[in-house]
Amino acid sequence: MPIHATNILEIRCVYAGGIAQLTRLLTRLYYKCRCRRPCSVDSASNKAIKTSPRGRSQEQPVEEILHCKISVKMGGHSLHRIAVSIALVFAIAVPSSMGHKHKPEVEKALKEICAKTNKSEECWKIIKSQFSRFNTTDRRGVLGVLIDLAISKANENHHRLNRLFEEASFDDRLKYEYISCSKNYNDAIRNLNLAKRSLDPSHHLNVIVEVADTVQELQSCIHEYDKETIDPKHFRSRNEEFGVYIDIVNVAAFLVLAEDNGSLKPNQHW
Repeated sequence: MPIHATNILEIRCVYAGGIAQLTRLLTRLYYKCRCRRPCSVDSASNKAIKTSPRGRSQEQPVEEILHCKISVKMGGHSLHRIAVSIALVFAIAVPSSMGHKHKPEVEKALKEICAKTNKSEECWKIIKSQFSRFNTTDRRGVLGVLIDLAISKANENHHRLNRLFEEASFDDRLKYEYISCSKNYNDAIRNLNLAKRSLDPSHHLNVIVEVADTVQELQSCIHEYDKETIDPKHFRSRNEEFGVYIDIVNVAAFLVLAEDNGSLKPNQHW
């Protein structure tokens, strides 16, 4: 099936080479077709065919690494847009497996983290849904992605609390509950962002401190809900889910610290 890129490039390929070769081919095609005339690559002859002003075809050989049919419609498009389109085609054409050589190793590393959390099944469910974001077994790199996931979930809960506050216009007790927890989540997001900025080895202890502060903010929100018997919007379950995210980050942070120091173990009983 042809792939369309902003109506400038159409490419149908069977990939038969490496990324470097593909890059070179697309670059050559770009420069060969800079003229404002139709240009194509015939799959049978593997020749770049450029139509002359008088309608005659001129054949130019290209590297034999792809069997392609590429149409370039130059029109009034700028060279910048053409270059962008070539980059887009390249991104689409490269097989997805090329960027995921070590997925079994990545999965093993992530399952090791989940095994050390308090809720390993929930942990793996969360990570599995975002598995494509993990492309390294480096503990610090994995921790960075996990912090991003926790920040995203905290933002989601924070926005939800703000909406609940606006909706509870005639219930002062619920409004106080929502605004109090909203502040907790606001501070939790701040702490997690500070943790993300402290991932380099010289500041990694700051990550542990910020994660601990995030735990305190979550516990404060949970305590606020424990004082009330009503939970009309079922926010307790959202707090519990965010707790799993923080547990994952906590374990991953201590594993990085343990790797750096060779002694510490994750504190799972927060």
